[in-house]
Amino acid sequence: MDLKKTFFSMLVLAVLLLSYSYCVVESREPALERLIEVDRHGFLYVIDNIPLNDGYVEVGFPRQLLSSLVDYYTLDGSIELKIEGQVFWLKVSPKQSSSSVKLITIFGDLVKRSGTETFKVEFPANPVTRENLENINLRIILPEGSNISKILPSTFEIGENNLEAQGTLSIDTTQVHNLQLEFAVGEISLLKPIYTYLTLDLSTKQAEYNVKLTLRDGNTIDSFYFNLPNGSRVLETRDYLKKLSNSYDEQTGKLRVSFDRTLKAGESQTIIIKFEPPENFFYKVGEESLSVSPYLPFNLSTPDYRVSIILPSMEYVSSSLDPIEVKKIYPEKTLLTFSLGTASPLTMDFKKLDVIVRPVPSMFSFIPYMLGLSIIVLIIGVLTHSLKPAFKPSLKEYEEKARKLIDEVEGLVSSCRVIAELVTSKKILDKGYVRPRILEVRNDVARHVSRIASFSVDLKKTYPDTVDKIDSLIVTSRMIQESIEHLWTQTHRYLTGSIAKTLFTKQVEEDYRNITKYLDRLVKEGESLRKLLSR
Repeated sequence: MDLKKTFFSMLVLAVLLLSYSYCVVESREPALERLIEVDRHGFLYVIDNIPLNDGYVEVGFPRQLLSSLVDYYTLDGSIELKIEGQVFWLKVSPKQSSSSVKLITIFGDLVKRSGTETFKVEFPANPVTRENLENINLRIILPEGSNISKILPSTFEIGENNLEAQGTLSIDTTQVHNLQLEFAVGEISLLKPIYTYLTLDLSTKQAEYNVKLTLRDGNTIDSFYFNLPNGSRVLETRDYLKKLSNSYDEQTGKLRVSFDRTLKAGESQTIIIKFEPPENFFYKVGEESLSVSPYLPFNLSTPDYRVSIILPSMEYVSSSLDPIEVKKIYPEKTLLTFSLGTASPLTMDFKKLDVIVRPVPSMFSFIPYMLGLSIIVLIIGVLTHSLKPAFKPSLKEYEEKARKLIDEVEGLVSSCRVIAELVTSKKILDKGYVRPRILEVRNDVARHVSRIASFSVDLKKTYPDTVDKIDSLIVTSRMIQESIEHLWTQTHRYLTGSIAKTLFTKQVEEDYRNITKYLDRLVKEGESLRKLLSR
């Protein structure tokens, strides 16, 4: 009998212990976790796992990091960004009940040079929280060859391959606690896309990417890999002056484009890719509608993604996003340009466009009649022309075109000085003042660049020794136009409230540096060409 009582008591005790352990496990809150991964191009991918208590989660970062914030994303709900004092918060409101929320943020321009063979980065070890969660599990991952040489706090455990580190910090998570990390350059190339422009021509069913890349630091590079839609047919890869060699695997869509030179720190390369995508990949056309799904051709974030659509025999009615440009192209095409702002591999699925269009009658149904009439006119023209002496432009006409070319260069310089005045006086931050003026400058610059290219055609034939200088002048003028276009895109985002004032100011400074650099080059090239033509 005593044995039975003893056994029963032990059984009850075991059940109580098991129940207590279960309750402890169930009541334990999910841990606060942060994963920081540095990719081979210097972008920081930060994944935070935050316990959910109040129906939403707020994750804070130091305000000075706002200018380096590239993108943010969550699968768990909607995100709202707000600024309070020296902290900016990302508020995540989940779609459904859960114990925690995952938030992914991407930061750029934070990896800096610390030595001849090393980089450094300083970043918060913890997400800032409203309530002190006391502990955080942190893990760091670096790309191949970038061995960790120094890490603070020193309590982190470094993995055997020296590419990973992890540890738990007991800290006040309502405050910022910085992580300091130094590591080998390894295979890192701090490559930064300046812009990515996609043009879709519905009349030819062709597409074109125009991408500008800048190497900030790290290993030199002489080529870059793009990911085209599987089954695409590459037609051409080039920059503004010449073709660029490429190798392409049609099955995987992997395209390697070789640069015209080895890219060193501080240098840029423009790549233009013309190709035929698979049918219905980028867009689907209905009777009076068009659905466009943009695509990012690389695994990088780009601060300026634009989509241009050439509509044949269609008129624009409306769209889910207002276009920044609607332009008629002779004889019966319409060009729409949309600015999608920052685009990253995480958020491309949310960049879809819906466009309402109206079909218009095509004049090409009258082509057979027009062709017959043109043949008659051509015969009369040939007979008339044969009775007249051949006409050749005089040298004075070419001299006049040379003078006009120089005038257009001076006009372009003058337009850029208006930009300089807007930036240096900080009037570019005045939303009411800047909009009409920067639009006027944008139009003036486009007109000057177009005329420079037009006047150059005949001059290169007449003065063969000026070909290189004129080509260089054309490229520089187009680089200025690109910088002005990028500045206008960022200004448009600022005017519509898409980017904060601090980030806009930083981007204005970067664009202004580029404009100043190209402007100095243009002035020197213009003066050199003037001397050559005046001989």
